[in-house]
Amino acid sequence: MSLAVAAIKIAAVRSLKGRTSVGDAVFDSAVEPFDGLRNEGAPVVVISCDTGKRDVEGRELFGARQVIELSVDMFVARAVTVDVGEIEIQIPASDEGNELYLRSLAYEVEKVLLADPSPWPELFRRLWFRASAHDLCEWDRGAIADKGRRQALLRAIYRIEPVADPLPGAEPEGVWADVLAAMEVDFELADIARYWRQLIAGSIVPDWRQAQVALGLTAAGIGGIGLTPEQ
Repeated sequence: MSLAVAAIKIAAVRSLKGRTSVGDAVFDSAVEPFDGLRNEGAPVVVISCDTGKRDVEGRELFGARQVIELSVDMFVARAVTVDVGEIEIQIPASDEGNELYLRSLAYEVEKVLLADPSPWPELFRRLWFRASAHDLCEWDRGAIADKGRRQALLRAIYRIEPVADPLPGAEPEGVWADVLAAMEVDFELADIARYWRQLIAGSIVPDWRQAQVALGLTAAGIGGIGLTPEQ
């Protein structure tokens, strides 16, 4: 629904890749999140956002308060070897072992997203400025049957309020300028960054027109509040 949602997912994925015990097995909205499990049962993290709502007053859509549900799905179906400094330990592929690992992985994920000082985790935190008033986080522990084999999974859902989408017709500022800059130096994200920059600032318009867009006003409406278009 908005660039803010897409940016938060990108930042979350980039933050987690290579920084937890799942390594690079972190995906954005994978259609088949169990593919990585079907082969070898390796641990997988999938980031998605399928639900959200906006509190819109009048036609002020771009700056409207938005609450989204950011989901982190964690899966495992085999023994996991974890590096704990000078040694490695193995968590067995048992019900108890899977449960222990998933809880530990959830902690790993939150540790990176909320405590890691690296650029992408920092951008992730800057892209939302508060949690929803109720039910900040809920989790669901379950398993699915796949060809007779049960697979352990844990889903954590975070209800957060993202920053506002960038206003079209103006150069990106603040966190949006920094997000685009980070994407532009990432080979996999560079084309998307160019696309977004064109969407946001492909046609720069004067301040009165930006105000008109922000408020969702007609030409008559913008003149009626005293912001007369430049002649």
